[in-house]
Amino acid sequence: MGLEPGEIERLRKIDVGQADVYEKITTLLPVRAPADGWVVEFELGLGEVVLPLERLFELQDLSRIWVQAYVREGDAGRVRVGQEVTVTVAGDPTFRARGTVTRTSPEVSTTDRVLAVWAELDNSELRLREGMLATVAIEVDDKSQWPVAKE
Repeated sequence: MGLEPGEIERLRKIDVGQADVYEKITTLLPVRAPADGWVVEFELGLGEVVLPLERLFELQDLSRIWVQAYVREGDAGRVRVGQEVTVTVAGDPTFRARGTVTRTSPEVSTTDRVLAVWAELDNSELRLREGMLATVAIEVDDKSQWPVAKE
């Protein structure tokens, strides 16, 4: 597996940056894996020799992703697994993604006084990327969350 020495030298001569090397190599070489996914990490340099069983790529299925959000301590009791969420991102104000809370942290952070919450989203269009700044709105049923005094 790999590029011919002449192809490696050609890429070096045209001064291809590492990101471009990744693009050129992945379009030239088929990557076979036991599952579908996208190459998210590429650990080789041009002309590098690899050993059997050496890690070459990291593949991830990006069609469903998790977003992590932080809820203020005062609102933590209103968040439950199964609640619907709407996610917007700073880079595209017209984009909305819907998802569901899949888990919450068992504890509130003692430094920030927030509860970590994870929601799973459909990302089949691949519009969401790791590290994007997002706003997560969690739909809560306010009626069931507030104590009511009996007369």
